[in-house]
Amino acid sequence: MQSLIIAGGEGRRLRPLTYIEPKPMLRIGVYPFLEYLIRLLVKNKIKDIVLSTGYLGGQIKHYFQDGAYFGANIEYSHEVFSLGTGGALKLAEPLLDDNFFIINGDTYLDIDYQEAYKTFKMSNRLGMMVVKESEKANCRIDENYNLIQYRKNGIAKLYLDAGVWISNKRILDYIPENKKISLEEKILPNLIKEREIKTYITDKQFYDIGTLEGLERFKKYIKTEE
Repeated sequence: MQSLIIAGGEGRRLRPLTYIEPKPMLRIGVYPFLEYLIRLLVKNKIKDIVLSTGYLGGQIKHYFQDGAYFGANIEYSHEVFSLGTGGALKLAEPLLDDNFFIINGDTYLDIDYQEAYKTFKMSNRLGMMVVKESEKANCRIDENYNLIQYRKNGIAKLYLDAGVWISNKRILDYIPENKKISLEEKILPNLIKEREIKTYITDKQFYDIGTLEGLERFKKYIKTEE
């Protein structure tokens, strides 16, 4: 199995910490955050990894290189200018397999990735989003687990996008080339209308280090795991 990790953002909400190193490389305990994520994927037999880098991406490539030290095979897709989540995905197209995970480079979710992948394959859809129940929700699903509504800023007390998607490469046909575009805001609505996005519900804890509060929560979690 393969995963694309979106790790090119500037991490503005974490400044001044991200002035000198990219958000995924912030050290937490023994390792930088991104290493914990890559170790999690390798543990789940996802060893082929594409890192989508941008802001200070040279630090990421210097640290992880080809991934062999971590038991992975790592390739890189680098944005010279910010392309948004959709544009970053399109840029990585030459490196992607027919099916692959898409994971935010600032999120950590310890689920059974093999089981999620099997569920996706059985769904016969272009994409599947991992979600969990949450008071800060942004997803609505129907009785057949189809994603029927998504709002970046949240909606009623329903489900939260947990930072992990699985996608068929044909999803890239919906994304224009060489254009800055948000996957969530511009591409996902069309896929929802066509009932092409299934959901996979988890009750596992979801960590997002995009804010100082989230960073502290993950630090506490790692202390209990070490």
